[in-house]
Amino acid sequence: MEIIEKKTIIEILNRIDLLFNIEQGFISYSKGHCVIPPIGELTFNEPLGDVHIKYGYIKGEPNYVIKIASGYWKNH
Repeated sequence: MEIIEKKTIIEILNRIDLLFNIEQGFISYSKGHCVIPPIGELTFNEPLGDVHIKYGYIKGEPNYVIKIASGYWKNH
């Protein structure tokens, strides 16, 4: 696994027109070109919290995305 430093990530992002890419993603989604399965969810009682797993790809594109977000309500 390659670890990329924050400084390098910022330099890369500054060279990309993110707004254009976001717009193209919404256009692809609106045209039905995206595969987006239902959201996965894990819930926990002790400690109280949950984890959501979202993932998908645009047909014909070489990449996919996975987003994992968690929240534990009593964790300050």
